[in-house]
Amino acid sequence: MGKAAAILFLICFVSIFAFAQTKSFAAIDAVLSKNDDTFSNDAKVVKLFNEERGRLGDDFESELWKYLGNDVEKHYWISSFVEWEGYLQGNKPLPELAFKIRLRGVELLADAEDENSLGKKITFLRDLAVASYLAGNRDAAIAYKNQATPIFEKYADIGASVGATTKYDNCIFDNLEKDPNTCKADEPLKA
Repeated sequence: MGKAAAILFLICFVSIFAFAQTKSFAAIDAVLSKNDDTFSNDAKVVKLFNEERGRLGDDFESELWKYLGNDVEKHYWISSFVEWEGYLQGNKPLPELAFKIRLRGVELLADAEDENSLGKKITFLRDLAVASYLAGNRDAAIAYKNQATPIFEKYADIGASVGATTKYDNCIFDNLEKDPNTCKADEPLKA
């Protein structure tokens, strides 16, 4: 009987341990699955994202890539969650990671044809162009802009599907071939 009790105890212990090990970012998926919620429900999702970032520590980036998978919507929002001041909640910005996430987003949208997806692609390309320019790579910035421009020109009303940006980033993007140095940085947002 002692052997059976030990085996039962071991099974219970392993089950409890496995249950305690939650899947990374599961809390976000739980929120998103309720009532067809979306990432645009910023406050709740961003809070959960930052809690998970803290919980994962050094494993954050590797777990994040697993979570992102091939989901364009996740790439779209989370690229901002790791970089934009309004989403960081005291965490260090990770612009290089945001850049990589956006690059992957463009890859995922390579064959996109619907306006919503093309709007996301333009958003990724615009953000990649601005980041490249700010990192000192004007040629890459112009190349990203040149990928976005034909989509803008083909779809007259696609602007509604393109993500928001700051006046400063817009100025840089619009003036890449001219002189973005004339663009004035936006005032920081106050909490």
